[in-house]
Amino acid sequence: MALSLAPVSLLVVLALPPDLQRDTTGTAPVQASVPLRGAEIHPPYDGAGDVDDFERSVAPELDRLRDAGASAVRTRISWSSFEFYGDNRYSEAYADKVARFLDLAAERDLKVIATLFATPCWASSAPDRLKRDPDTGELCGGAYWDRGVTRYPPADPSDYGDAATEVARRFGDRMEALEIWNEPNEVTETFLVSDDQAADYAALVKAAYRPVKRIAPELTVIGGVLSFSDGEFLTALYDEHDIQGHFDAISIHPYSENRDPAAPCRPPVKGVDYAKWDYRCGPPWIHEIMSAHGDGDKEIWLTELGSSTCIEPDRESPDYKWCNVSPQEQAQYTLANYRIAADWDYVRAVITYNLRNKGDDPDDREHQFGLHTTDLTPKPAWHAFERAMRE
Repeated sequence: MALSLAPVSLLVVLALPPDLQRDTTGTAPVQASVPLRGAEIHPPYDGAGDVDDFERSVAPELDRLRDAGASAVRTRISWSSFEFYGDNRYSEAYADKVARFLDLAAERDLKVIATLFATPCWASSAPDRLKRDPDTGELCGGAYWDRGVTRYPPADPSDYGDAATEVARRFGDRMEALEIWNEPNEVTETFLVSDDQAADYAALVKAAYRPVKRIAPELTVIGGVLSFSDGEFLTALYDEHDIQGHFDAISIHPYSENRDPAAPCRPPVKGVDYAKWDYRCGPPWIHEIMSAHGDGDKEIWLTELGSSTCIEPDRESPDYKWCNVSPQEQAQYTLANYRIAADWDYVRAVITYNLRNKGDDPDDREHQFGLHTTDLTPKPAWHAFERAMRE
């Protein structure tokens, strides 16, 4: 059943924070300067039953983006699920759901940015102690993804290149962009467990780029996909691992944790350059690095950014610096993200993370990034997002 948005929209208008009336966060019209604007959604590929059940679970979220005036949606493709059964043995059930998602997005005029990551067990460089089922001893038995196996890079980067090429062959004409991995620089190794993240990531980029472009020359292949505006990591990719010429654009995730993205940039302190974590300074820093390496004409895509409304009173918690953003502040920050980015002519996409809360724990950072709660009740930030889509 289609969801009626009219009553929800009225309630959100009434909840509009006064701070959203200010116009000091940016100077350029959002639509004119940022062609791709939208949010990320997390379709339940593995737990949604057949493709019809999958469509029923995904369509309401895509409807929200369409009705808000968004032009893009970001989603994730799990290499581990796609090529689950072994080398060149693809899960057609999983592929059918990816195809249905792309069709649903196209029906709503939403351009799809897909990021491909998560190594299947058969290809993973994870140690055997993780790859073996602790109960049966079977190699790649049980729920190996719960044992961290998918976070390791492939033993042979060409296996990733082959998978990316298959994604391009099947779906490339229905995608706007394909991102190579996700946040390979994350210090907690959430997505890439490696003794040398830059080297292992560069190998993936090089293995995928040219084969994908041969299959889908019009598909934008994106490198970087960096957690924060990590200029040091990008410099290492250029200077130590020679990634120039192996990507069409660079994407970053310029979060400002729980700070106002419109706040002034902080000066370096004791050799620490805070541009990595300051929204106003981070993307320009990335652009400067690209320009210094001859890639100033290439675009930057901001494929994740946003604020979590988590509540974390414990100052010793690693999530403390992310939390304690009120719903009204989340709304203010959401609008500021788009207005500020509109002044950067090298930015092609701004994607809010994410459309719906991933859970209901008020203290969990990951659970509370959504513009809606888990039952698709809008937060005040949703109205700010709608406004940004139409400015």
